[in-house]
Amino acid sequence: MNANDPLTLSAHASPEAHFIEDIETALPGTLDINLERSVFGHRALVHAPIYYDAEFYGVLEPCVFETPRQWTEGDRPLIQGL
Repeated sequence: MNANDPLTLSAHASPEAHFIEDIETALPGTLDINLERSVFGHRALVHAPIYYDAEFYGVLEPCVFETPRQWTEGDRPLIQGL
């Protein structure tokens, strides 16, 4: 775990999912772009913390590697419902 990664910090603080269409154009402070590029290599992602009974278990992270992806209104309730 990278304790300085904004997405990691957010996952430990809240069950709110982050839908990132393109790491290259994400708002400043949303993610660590160097970490995303060098370690993960994806271009678009959903960072969805998994909680059960208010306990953090991990992160569900569907992603796309080559191109940006526009997450649809249908994607959002599906991911958040998990």
